[in-house]
Amino acid sequence: QGGEVKEHGPTDRILTDPHDPYTRRLLSDAPSLVSAVEQSTYRPGPAPDATALLTVDTLRREFGGGDDPFVAVDDVSFTVAAGTTHAIVGESGSGKSTLARMITAFQEPTSGTVTLDDLRIDEFGTFSKAGRRDLRRRVQMVYQNPFSSLDPRQTVGKILAEPLRNLTDLSKTQIREKVEAILDRVALGSGAGSVSGDVAQRRPAELSGGQRQRVAIARALILDPELVVLDEAVSALDVTVQAQILSLLDELQRDLGLTYLFISHDLSVVREISDTVTVMSHGRQVESGLTSEIFEHPQDDFTEKLLDAIPGHRYRSGGLNLGL
Repeated sequence: QGGEVKEHGPTDRILTDPHDPYTRRLLSDAPSLVSAVEQSTYRPGPAPDATALLTVDTLRREFGGGDDPFVAVDDVSFTVAAGTTHAIVGESGSGKSTLARMITAFQEPTSGTVTLDDLRIDEFGTFSKAGRRDLRRRVQMVYQNPFSSLDPRQTVGKILAEPLRNLTDLSKTQIREKVEAILDRVALGSGAGSVSGDVAQRRPAELSGGQRQRVAIARALILDPELVVLDEAVSALDVTVQAQILSLLDELQRDLGLTYLFISHDLSVVREISDTVTVMSHGRQVESGLTSEIFEHPQDDFTEKLLDAIPGHRYRSGGLNLGL
């Protein structure tokens, strides 16, 4: 840490009996290395009478014409209750990001429907200008890489103000106040203990990876959306920063009643943050349901393979015995 070796030794000793507080913090921040006993609890899932905010019905996306098109997403259906987190998991190339782009209206489905409350997102191409602006306010996206998703030429304040200038009728004073409020909300305000100086006046290159992702989250939330789509939003971060961002997302959801669609290949993170989950393979939906049910009683061999592939599997099962 900071160029100093905190401790070293056999892997089994370091993972099971770390002596240094920093090592203990690293291990506690890594979801895949949490023991089976500590992993015994899941998020409760949506209430039986919960209202569905997002409904995806038999969604399909084809690329290429002719008699043999490539099918990226094939017959995917699920619902997401308001105020909950639904995860989409699968290997690279399974269709997760294509699905996310259709749900956020950046790509048109070949068939099927996407409904946000009472609004048909799949009909985005027919929306009026006002209707498009309204949808962009209601659905926002946080991308994987905080190093490339922010304009390096703009200050943080201008990055956060841009969606307000484009999609609202707020005055300059109101925009400035809202930018200050959202920076405080994601712990980047001028009074935040871990941040020196006025973040709003700094450019992304002057911030750490974790701070940049907080800015990306702030940019998504500044329009008060109903649905936030997080596409591998923590996969580019180290475990400690990842844990901080996951904690922030959980806090924001509880405080603001947000609904998340969480796209990830990391099942250990999905287990920690999601209420419900859909497993995808080669564009198809393998299974879908409560996170606790999918993790504890997978019905498909592919899901079992994904669960077995979570890093740290030997450690959690007690099979780690490297010694000296």
